[in-house]
Amino acid sequence: MLYSVEMSELMLIENDQALYKGPFPNWPTELWNVRLKKWEPYKGSIPKDGTWGNVVTPEQAEGFKQPFVASNGDNAQLEFPGLQ
Repeated sequence: MLYSVEMSELMLIENDQALYKGPFPNWPTELWNVRLKKWEPYKGSIPKDGTWGNVVTPEQAEGFKQPFVASNGDNAQLEFPGLQ
């Protein structure tokens, strides 16, 4: 039997400063593309191990939607293995 999830049921998940959406913390289905400022399908392997991902609030998620600034002040170009 396939599990169906309504879009409103997807949780926001943070892992390694990247933002994901999915039905469970270890099952990302979408990844926030910081550069394009939009959600894209997650193409990495799933499910992840039980320690992968942290559920975040919508308010916390806003911080992960912004470009990452490296410690030297340069804008870092983030590359995520799940986004190809």
